[in-house]
Amino acid sequence: MTMATKQEILKEKLADYLAADKAGKGEILDQIKAVTEMNRKAVIRRLNELQMRRGPIVDHRGRPERYGLRVTLALKELWQIANEICAERLHGQISEMVRILRRDKMWLYDQQTTGLLQLMSLGTMKNRIKEFVKSKGSGGKATTKPSDLKEIIPIRRGPWESPEPGFGEVGYSSPLRLVLKRRFCL
Repeated sequence: MTMATKQEILKEKLADYLAADKAGKGEILDQIKAVTEMNRKAVIRRLNELQMRRGPIVDHRGRPERYGLRVTLALKELWQIANEICAERLHGQISEMVRILRRDKMWLYDQQTTGLLQLMSLGTMKNRIKEFVKSKGSGGKATTKPSDLKEIIPIRRGPWESPEPGFGEVGYSSPLRLVLKRRFCL
């Protein structure tokens, strides 16, 4: 069960919980606990938080976002037009590409989006393009597994049964074997 589903269940039961007496609250807590599989104290805390809340939670942490979705979409379009080149090469070409696309009436973005795109720093552009590459889905270093033949075929890396020095087996006919033995001390 997702947290959003648990939150909806808690919101539905909040009015009943606040209107109930002590025994009724215990029954409601038992029902919520059984459905959501949350700890009883966690359910009480969540219901108290919902009671005190005046509206939806708005997260104000961090810097306000400077480049919105339109700027990111414009960057992605330019990146794809430029054949998905790296940010370092694309950064210097943005003004020229926008000028050419405007000339050919193919640029669909407003002046504010264009201005923000041209002001975007190289580091920000690298981070955005890195996300494009991730969403494209690279397969990693290797997508295949090694063959099982390595386990089936025995490869001699050392003496199996301590062969005598200067002795080796050659799978040729016997006269050739004698010549090889004499010549190479096999």
